[in-house]
Amino acid sequence: MKEFDEILRQIEYLRHMLNRLATEKGVSDLEVVRLSKQLDEVLNRYHKMFKAR
Repeated sequence: MKEFDEILRQIEYLRHMLNRLATEKGVSDLEVVRLSKQLDEVLNRYHKMFKAR
């Protein structure tokens, strides 16, 4: 359960940072793209954990 809570915190943090950064720099900025990929990876981990429950 602790790992599940941690991954949810990561998702919320990355979503917040991605929204802020995309607003400031635009969606095609390399840093925004990198952060988007990182969020995708965490979301995929969450999905795998959720399916395994």
